[in-house]
This record gives sequence, structure tokens and C-alpha cells, in this order.
Amino acid sequence: MPPIIPQKRIFLYDKDFFYPDWEETIEEISLRKPSSIFRIHPIICKNLTNYFKLRNYTKISRTTSIILDIDIPLSEVNYMLKKYSNLFLADITETSNIYIPLGDTFSTSFHYYKDYIYKLNLLYSFWSYEIPIKIKYIYPQIGLNDPLYHLSKLTESWSNGKTKLNKTLSERTTIKNKKNIPIERTEKDLLLKFYPEAKDLFNQNYTLVKERRYWRV
Repeated sequence: MPPIIPQKRIFLYDKDFFYPDWEETIEEISLRKPSSIFRIHPIICKNLTNYFKLRNYTKISRTTSIILDIDIPLSEVNYMLKKYSNLFLADITETSNIYIPLGDTFSTSFHYYKDYIYKLNLLYSFWSYEIPIKIKYIYPQIGLNDPLYHLSKLTESWSNGKTKLNKTLSERTTIKNKKNIPIERTEKDLLLKFYPEAKDLFNQNYTLVKERRYWRV
């Protein structure tokens, strides 16, 4: 480890974070008394154990972006949130940079459709417990296309903004193509063509879901 000047900020450049000895590394850095530890790249948490361990290290800046990429069946989401809601509420605020990932690299359009539906259900489940988590769009690898790109980017900006409090996803301002047709609407129509049951996902906002206090998936 290079020399560390006490009370100076430390920047970590690694894209990966959860090496087998990540806790020992953070503890060793903390012992050298930096003012705080910053990350250049978001930290991707694949499980809640690592997430809550990570948040216990006070030297890691609270402005750090964390992507909570948990793979949990929707049937178990409400059980998970009921168990951990107090911990999430104590940790995640409107200004926290804690995200659910949306997009990424998939082999077929249907994988993107299913991911979008899953992530919106997960988002609303968190919101029903008054946990203001947000969406972070993950770009696919170069050469691959996301059929819901514009809709996903709109969803990202909406979930990060204040309009989510009183506007539904369908009410958000849209980008229009040369025929004056909203691009996001075209992508949404394509999604609903194959998954019409997802229509209700576009009629929600943070206030509505929070007041309902439950999101049925």
C-alpha cells in the first residue's frame, strides 16, 4: 500500500471492490487516518451482507455510488424488505446515491423486457416501504442495442428527480422523433405488446406507492 497522508482524502480506482480481503484493506486504510475514502467507480453489491458491511465503514464517503444488484425472486421481495426495512430507512435518504441497476448487456430483446419489468417492480417495492432508492442505467457493451434504451433513460431520470413524487412515468416529458411521436412511447408500446400485464407499471409515482404501503408483484 502506498503512503497515506493523515486527514487527506483517498481515492480508490479499482472497478471491482469486493476482493476476498476487501475488509482488511479498508481497515488498514482507515488505520492511517484519511479524512475519507472515495471511489472513482460505483460499488456493485451482489448481496445484502456486503452492502450492510460496507455501510458500516464510516471512512467510506457517504456520497459513494452503490449499485444494489441483488438477484431475488419477486415473490420474496416483500419478505426481504419487511426484514431489513429499518436498516434501509436508516441508511437511504433522498440524497443517497443508492441505485437499482437497469439495462446492462443481454442476448435478446426479451431479456431487456423482463429486466425492465423486474426492476420496476423492485423499485416500487422499495418505495412502498418509503425507501427512496433510485434507478441507474447500465449501458450494454459496444455493438449491442437495448430496445428500451430511451424508455430506460427516461425511467432513470424520473426516479432520480423530484417529479417522481407527483408525476407518473407516463406523464413525464418525452423525447420525440421526426414524426413527432415520443420515442419512449414507441418502446413502451413494444414492451406492452408482449407483456400487456405490465401496463400498470407506468401509472405509478413515489407518493402513490408510498401511501399504498404495499406493492403487489
